[in-house]
Amino acid sequence: PPPPPPPGPALPRRALRAYIPGRPSVRSRRDVLVLLLILGTGALRGRRPCAATLSASMARIRLLHLAHARSGDKGDTANVGVIALRPEYYPVLVEQLTTERVREHFRGIVHGEVERFELPNLEALNFLLHNALGGGGTVSLKTDAQGKVLSTAMLRMEIEVPDEIAERALREAGAAV
Repeated sequence: PPPPPPPGPALPRRALRAYIPGRPSVRSRRDVLVLLLILGTGALRGRRPCAATLSASMARIRLLHLAHARSGDKGDTANVGVIALRPEYYPVLVEQLTTERVREHFRGIVHGEVERFELPNLEALNFLLHNALGGGGTVSLKTDAQGKVLSTAMLRMEIEVPDEIAERALREAGAAV
């Protein structure tokens, strides 16, 4: 896929360095996600990695134990980026965070299409939630007209993961296993 348009002068320099193709990430995957939130991801439709092979024994845990997220807005469209905390969590996120599941999770908030963009080199997913902000920041009567809390709402979603991944994620989070 073609790269995004060149960044403008206001772009954070460290995010730009992290994006340069062929160069390893200078700071973190989070810097690149911030860059994508600034530029948009319309041109970055990711390749589909193989679906995770899930064991027969599964557990339900909140997404917050497997990922962190950022959100923002462009007009009436909310943008939610989800980044795996560990590379081994990414295939599970790809399998579990479908556009249908995300739309259902935000039922009553999102009144338009949900788009998903995969960023396998960053182990991240980016979702565009169309018609979700009541018209956008300047015209909306919503308390959160810029969609800033939608990342926190996304992390409250429960997903099914193999038991060994759930145990590790909960142990690392200091939660009871």
